[in-house]
Amino acid sequence: MRDTMAKHGVSRPSALMLDMRRYSNVDVVRDIRARTLVMDGTGESTSVGQARKLYDALRAPKTFMLFDEDDTGLLHCQEGAAAISNHRLLDWIDEYI
Repeated sequence: MRDTMAKHGVSRPSALMLDMRRYSNVDVVRDIRARTLVMDGTGESTSVGQARKLYDALRAPKTFMLFDEDDTGLLHCQEGAAAISNHRLLDWIDEYI
């Protein structure tokens, strides 16, 4: 959090959250043409619902990969399940890239 606050020139987490409202990919996501993988976890707490919104907005060939408590990758960025998420990610790359 401190690193991100410094990059945005703010000193409080609340100020960072307000500053982050300036950023959006809504106007450009429709221009993405490359095959895209969107990963999410059922235990997401940082950006709940954002992965699905991105996936739904994509017009390019796409895959939605959802992690849950059964594969232990349910947290933000599949924290604590790097081996599992990397395995699934690399399998996707092998298949599509």
